[in-house]
Amino acid sequence: MRPLLLLFAASSLSWSQVADLPNIGEKFEIYMRDGYLAAFSRRLLVPYVNRSYAGINFRLAVNSDEFLVFISTQDPNFRTPEHLGVGATSNEVFAAGGGAIVNEPGFPPYSPLPSGWCAQFPERSMNCVGFSLPDAPETLLVTGFFKRSSSPA
Repeated sequence: MRPLLLLFAASSLSWSQVADLPNIGEKFEIYMRDGYLAAFSRRLLVPYVNRSYAGINFRLAVNSDEFLVFISTQDPNFRTPEHLGVGATSNEVFAAGGGAIVNEPGFPPYSPLPSGWCAQFPERSMNCVGFSLPDAPETLLVTGFFKRSSSPA
């Protein structure tokens, strides 16, 4: 019985495990950046840091006013509020309320989720732009998740 309890306790740690993760739009000072990334287009680079929250690795980027504009993770231990993680299939994403796959210049294909997170797919799946549940191949696997503000400003 004890192993079952431990398994249940571990599986119940989903979204609440990163409750201390900062929100998009909050002030977030970066004292020592880890690099720059293209959070909105290939022409606009923003500084980012790698941080761990509840043992899960995230990349957080800010705009010039030091407001958080982008969060991403490829950590296999992360779960969205929809209970999706890295390795979920496109069909699982759609069943959880994910939108049609979006192909945006400078980004891998992604599906927006009801929680505000976006499920990211591999670059090679770009031929699936605009496909939804009946059309998307079940073999597309989520490689990570990101959230971003609607604009870099």
